[in-house]
Amino acid sequence: MQSLSACGVSWAPTEGTKVVVDPVWAAELGSEATTLANELPSEGYMDTIPTTVLGGPVGENDIYLSIGVVSSSAKAEAYRMGVSDGLKILASDGAGAFYASRTLLQALKIHGKFTGTVLDWPAYKQRGVMLDIARKHYTSGWIERLICDMSYRKLNVLQLHLSDSQGFRVESRKHPEIVSKQHLSLDEVRKILKVAKRYHVEVIPDIDTPAHLDHILKTHPEWRLKLRNGGVLDSHMDYSIPAVRGFVKELVEEMADVFPGKYFHLGGDEFFPAPWQTGSADVVNADTAPHLVEYAASVAGRGATIFDGYKHYLNELIVLLKSRNKTAKVWNDDIYPEEGVLELDKSTEVEGWVRWNRSKPNAGVLADAGYPVVNANGDYLYFILTGEGVGAGLNKCPEGIYERWHPRRFMGVAGDGGNYDLPDEKPLLGAHLSIWADVPNALTQAQVASGFLPWQSSFAQQMWGSPMVVGSYREFTGIIAAIGTSPALVNAATNLREPAATVAS
Repeated sequence: MQSLSACGVSWAPTEGTKVVVDPVWAAELGSEATTLANELPSEGYMDTIPTTVLGGPVGENDIYLSIGVVSSSAKAEAYRMGVSDGLKILASDGAGAFYASRTLLQALKIHGKFTGTVLDWPAYKQRGVMLDIARKHYTSGWIERLICDMSYRKLNVLQLHLSDSQGFRVESRKHPEIVSKQHLSLDEVRKILKVAKRYHVEVIPDIDTPAHLDHILKTHPEWRLKLRNGGVLDSHMDYSIPAVRGFVKELVEEMADVFPGKYFHLGGDEFFPAPWQTGSADVVNADTAPHLVEYAASVAGRGATIFDGYKHYLNELIVLLKSRNKTAKVWNDDIYPEEGVLELDKSTEVEGWVRWNRSKPNAGVLADAGYPVVNANGDYLYFILTGEGVGAGLNKCPEGIYERWHPRRFMGVAGDGGNYDLPDEKPLLGAHLSIWADVPNALTQAQVASGFLPWQSSFAQQMWGSPMVVGSYREFTGIIAAIGTSPALVNAATNLREPAATVAS
């Protein structure tokens, strides 16, 4: 929290507690009131679900929710919560009220009461988790529970990696031939989205092209990229083929309609070779795939490089998403500002997970070029299922995130190249953890859930931007244990009663 005044009286719920909502803000706060009312008894603080009331008197045991100006410095998702003739929550919006209720539940769990006044808001807009459901199938119920756990720690973005080399995991009515046997049905997706809306989590679909497509290309082998030497890349799609671009547009269009949020992730990573692959005859470059250079020239004109064709391919998808009022995201691998004939559309959010060598632009260069930047640092923020369980290292762990990472710390150079800290004056949208399934069966769903909780906690502490609670991760583990897992999932309908039905006696 940004500030806490610990002085003053304490508050705790009793059997007579009501949740009172400012009638002016009933539409914005009804869900928040209902969720909290159901959680208080599920967490053991009351025997029955308290009444949610639309206006009326506020008793000393009640909770009051309203929206207004929290402070001159607070922005979205902010709240002020204090004890004064009941527990009063003033929020900048519904999300702020919801996060106030998370702070309240955590205080009750640790102390059994809430004392003082909290003024709070996040430092970064995007505080997320990327989940690889393409290579490992997760049930809809498991994903809903992840959303609850995320929101309990005030994380607000869930990116679902729908497609990769081993699967496509969401029902597609336009292209059922690509859908894996284990997948989420459209009804399951709608239920996940309904839960996410209640818990203030934005769900972002992620269809990764033009690489990582082994699964889809088994169905459409004629679209695999053929190289000059006669080799065929099972994972790479030849975007110079009109039918390929039409297919991808149809798929993106369909999933953009299924997922109604603001964002869509287009992938774009690892199509061109990493530095250690340079010189191989089986990678994509101007020598091995000259027809992609010809395609680039046909769409971008004289002087075009192979990367201009790649950017044109992505830009076509970005324009499609813009027509649906969506913002595109891509990985940072091969985004080179001011190089070539074309620029990748500057509205595209670039997520920095890797920097292969010093010839590649760092996050500062991307920000200076005008790209909105998100930190997905592969050295710290990657929870990877491997043959040994979870990939580990000095920094790729909850301790590393808590003690040695901060939201502006990007990868310096892959390997042992240290860190690159984005200067404070350069804009940063936020960051996200990633759960990758390199070896899908290395952990069960339950093992992923329990193992990932400490990562979420360390990451959430850093992303909120408030002063560190304790100095070391070892001390922080006690707080993680005390806060525990999120309350049970709430599916109750909003029911704000008129005050007369509650106070007439």
